[in-house]
Amino acid sequence: MTRLGILYGRARGAHLYASGTLTPLLRWRRPLRDGGMELVFATGPGPAILGCEAVIVIDFFDNPLAPEGRSLETLAELRKRGARLLYFDNSDSCGTTQFEVLEYFDRYLKKQLYRDRSLYTRDVYGLRSYCEFYHERFGTADTVQEHRQSIAPQSLGKLCLAWNSGLGPHALRNRFFRKANMVNFSLGLPVRFQFTRDVRERLAGPRAPLAWSRRSCDIHYRAYINYVLETIAFGRNRVNEVLDTLAGRFSMRYRGIVSRTAYLREMERSKAILSPFGYGEICRRDFEAFLCGGVLVKPDMGHVETWPDYYEPGATYAPYRWDFSDLPEVLERVVGSTDSAALAHAARQRYMATLSGEGGERFCRRLKELCGL
Repeated sequence: MTRLGILYGRARGAHLYASGTLTPLLRWRRPLRDGGMELVFATGPGPAILGCEAVIVIDFFDNPLAPEGRSLETLAELRKRGARLLYFDNSDSCGTTQFEVLEYFDRYLKKQLYRDRSLYTRDVYGLRSYCEFYHERFGTADTVQEHRQSIAPQSLGKLCLAWNSGLGPHALRNRFFRKANMVNFSLGLPVRFQFTRDVRERLAGPRAPLAWSRRSCDIHYRAYINYVLETIAFGRNRVNEVLDTLAGRFSMRYRGIVSRTAYLREMERSKAILSPFGYGEICRRDFEAFLCGGVLVKPDMGHVETWPDYYEPGATYAPYRWDFSDLPEVLERVVGSTDSAALAHAARQRYMATLSGEGGERFCRRLKELCGL
């Protein structure tokens, strides 16, 4: 039996819950064990974690941009014992990296990567390629500018594509279960279990989405827009401006804040669901759109490499150009086309397949490959 350690920061449990990073590890812990890999979860050094053949470190450093102290001592002890060390970068976007820790690890795992890896060797404006695009194309500038350490070309081989937040518990609606998950993580996972589905779904299976002909809302877009970084806020505000020009032509639910329950009910009755970039390219709204059976409308994701790959243009989502020039046309096509129902159905099927038993088998194989075990 091979032991794989999962070393993470207990104080940041709520963040881990939101990202879904740990969810597939808990969801498929038993299949992994049946396949010869035992997972050892820990929030600090101890006999169990120090005896692992490989260790994935997630949100463990107090400051990954300046790692120091006991955290580094733990890594040194693991290295001394011959463990293979992997760092899981839990940040949101392709470009928000933490290469300051790179020297301490054999592999650097990330939820999504730029297809053009050369972007990691230079300073990208706003840390994100789409922020740099808005800056160069529209003159949008950030009052506060962030910078991160770039990577040496010879170290690019350490970058590995892990799994994205799509494997998180996005189907879970029950507030009590969601709170229980967060508390469990914050306490260091005393219970090796996570709620991922509501009771109704466990008993009756996934709820079928509302038929396309019964969807009364054409376009849905409820999104947070008050970002500190102007280049991030720009993209989300521009979508609102485009929708303003379409007022009267379509039935829309946009701007303003509603409860999560109302938000999901609106989404279930919507045809086109907009999900522009935020802190990252991938958003929880993407998966909510799949689950609710609407068509995901999103900036072109061709620059992103991610796994599972939920983003095939025209097959799982409707892309629009980063300059928003074709957004009205894309929305009109999604709302008016008879093919949109089939697109939404195919996207939902692909997403649900990644959460199935077969999806779990693929995850287990990928995890073993990533860890070199």
